[in-house]
Amino acid sequence: MEMIQKAEDRKTLAMAELLKLMEECSKLDAEIRFCTGNLCFTAMVWQGWDSPDPEGKAKEIQTQIKKLAKRYPRVACYCFDEHSTLLYAIC
Repeated sequence: MEMIQKAEDRKTLAMAELLKLMEECSKLDAEIRFCTGNLCFTAMVWQGWDSPDPEGKAKEIQTQIKKLAKRYPRVACYCFDEHSTLLYAIC
């Protein structure tokens, strides 16, 4: 029973970190989508196929997100490309 409680505690801590990071990321100019079932969210900076990113704004925001994510040991950050970033809780 104690192992189950410890697992739940880890999940609660990871979720708290994930939500705090999501709050910080929502202040950036990115679209944030939360997925409760998988304890994750995505951050996307995308203007569409007809709107390239000549000033590297998407990459700049992604760099900011990666720096923020380093503050949270229970959150992992994965960059699909320069426009999309997946952040998920490690339980």
